[in-house]
Amino acid sequence: MNKEEIIHINKDEFYDIIKNNENVIIDFYSTECPPCEALAEKYIELSKRYGSKILFTKIFRQENKDLAMSLNVMSSPTLLFYKNGVEIGQRLLGYINKEDILKNIALMGVEIKEDIVSNEKIFDTIIIGSGPAGATASIYASRYNMSNVVIGGEIGGMVAKTHLVDNYPALPNIEGSELSQKLLQHFKKYDQCEHVMDVVKQIEKDDNGIFKIITDGNRHYKGKSLIIALGTEKRKAGIKGESEFSGKGISYCTICDGMFYQDKVVAVLGAGDAALTGALHLSDVSTDVYLIYRKEEFSAKDEALKEEVKKRHNIHLISSSNVLEIQGSNIVEEIILDKEYNGSNKLKIDGLFIEIGTIPNDALLEKLGIEKNDSGFIKIDQNCKTNLEGVYAAGDITTGFSDLKQIVVAEAMGAVSATSAKKYISQKK
Repeated sequence: MNKEEIIHINKDEFYDIIKNNENVIIDFYSTECPPCEALAEKYIELSKRYGSKILFTKIFRQENKDLAMSLNVMSSPTLLFYKNGVEIGQRLLGYINKEDILKNIALMGVEIKEDIVSNEKIFDTIIIGSGPAGATASIYASRYNMSNVVIGGEIGGMVAKTHLVDNYPALPNIEGSELSQKLLQHFKKYDQCEHVMDVVKQIEKDDNGIFKIITDGNRHYKGKSLIIALGTEKRKAGIKGESEFSGKGISYCTICDGMFYQDKVVAVLGAGDAALTGALHLSDVSTDVYLIYRKEEFSAKDEALKEEVKKRHNIHLISSSNVLEIQGSNIVEEIILDKEYNGSNKLKIDGLFIEIGTIPNDALLEKLGIEKNDSGFIKIDQNCKTNLEGVYAAGDITTGFSDLKQIVVAEAMGAVSATSAKKYISQKK
């Protein structure tokens, strides 16, 4: 066995592997899991660099549920780090940054050596984000014969986490993961486009007006213009016990973790379209799904979605209620409600999925000086232009053309932003 290769193991091999190897990393992964796909390329890269001193392994969580449960692994992906048979460092789960993996590798006593990968080419535009807005921006840029690079750690953005999309023109009832792959295939077919599966960690602009991008994987890129399509991330609820049980029964992605709760009892917190979609997905695999929301009525806008939820016999509605606390020993066992349901304010569950909306991915923008509203969304004009010269923004991270956050709206902004970037570059020549 070449130690630089990643090996796939099962529950019967797990304990021998960690016992007989000094340094081992275990990647518990699932299928139809966008964060797992985002991690895969980084994991391969790290195994090639550090595989002589660390054994990199993968375990398919859906086929090794008993082992995952015994280790309190309840989210995909989850990385575990072992040295001489003992787990060390911090468990990493969800969307995992390379820097966090390297911190744990350093704890194993392995010297960290990371090379800078510099691309001296100056692209016409750099697109940050590979959701519908970023994908469409790339398609239009390529068709304008603009060299462009799409940098994103997650193909499809929030779309990839959606069970079914039934309002996308010409493609009714399509799975979010399938639609995401179609977007990827479309923008990658053009020779003008390069695609990088990575996360941007730094943006700079030099005195000549050239944008310089540094990624989590230490890759460097330059561009004449910039299109920001970072999208949003799931909002945390701030409930007592939420952080403690994250990955141990708390999840923010029904697509990623839903199958782990087959024939179990789960709850979904939220009343919007995403919460209702998640509840429907879970009702296909779990015995009972409790949908908990703080108002009397759903906040979801899709009437068909509301009616479908009300029809499902195993979805139980708990309205006008809040979750006060999440409790359990090592994993989630029950939640405490602020009012009684069926005679008790305690509800026994195996997992809680939090779907209470999203917040903009704006952390990267703090040093850039880009203008945002009070909620952190980028302000744009009708041409998707920001307050900074050569910088455009598209999709859910922006104030947008309306309050409607939909795939087709994000794609429209992607097209407009690429068109504006093309005009900007032409004027600069």
